[in-house]
Amino acid sequence: MPEWTFTNMIGWILMIIAFIILAGTLVGLKVGAPFWYLGCEGEIGGKNFTTLVDNKLTFVYENPRCDLINEDETSCKFTTFKNITRDNQSLPVCVWSDRPILMANGKNKSCFMNGEISCGDFTQLTIPICQNVPNCMPISAIKVAVERLNPR
Repeated sequence: MPEWTFTNMIGWILMIIAFIILAGTLVGLKVGAPFWYLGCEGEIGGKNFTTLVDNKLTFVYENPRCDLINEDETSCKFTTFKNITRDNQSLPVCVWSDRPILMANGKNKSCFMNGEISCGDFTQLTIPICQNVPNCMPISAIKVAVERLNPR
């Protein structure tokens, strides 16, 4: 085998190994998640309630992400998570109930996850990200591409 061919073959093998290491690092560190995951699917999990929020009956979810705050309305709505933007709306992730609800653990709770939002409102760029919302799963970009190729 000529020396030039052997040198090029070694160069290609090293580039392939470097690509595999780079891809493994990116996937392992979850860097580039917005590229690999296009959206979010599923139904938000947790117990759900209808309670008074801003003096109107509102559907809410019990969610451990909103449990951390139980002092006041301001910290529940505005300091837990950045609002989710849907169309022209800016929806808070957590909402404050006007009436505390007695939970199974014997504690009163007033901060709940907003019932107006769904798994589809979360992505890899929102906070919380899709995987951090109970029962929501990210949609793989590869899965979406394959589904688009299937004739219907």
